[in-house]
Amino acid sequence: MCHGTAGAHGRKSQESQKGGPEGQHPPNGDGEDPLRPQQLLAVSPHEVPKPDLDSYVFLRVRERQENILVEPDTDEQRDYVIDLEKGSQHLIRYKTIAPLVASGAVQLI
Repeated sequence: MCHGTAGAHGRKSQESQKGGPEGQHPPNGDGEDPLRPQQLLAVSPHEVPKPDLDSYVFLRVRERQENILVEPDTDEQRDYVIDLEKGSQHLIRYKTIAPLVASGAVQLI
């Protein structure tokens, strides 16, 4: 019986189950990281689908925003301005808040 080595073997098997020490993922057989295949790294910008700017999205406000111009859905409506309070959640058209998503001021949920 090897009671003294069980801890070392147990630790080694736990590391290999997690993909190495501290949760790192080992390279696959080709030496590449399996989470970042080369075919994804080589995607050109024109192959990435563009978001539908007229679709509605849920968001959470990370930083207070004032005077956000909301364009109408129909010709019968008028433009209006809103303030977005930190921590609040909204359903709003993506094109209204796309710059805020890019800056990190709001987070899509």
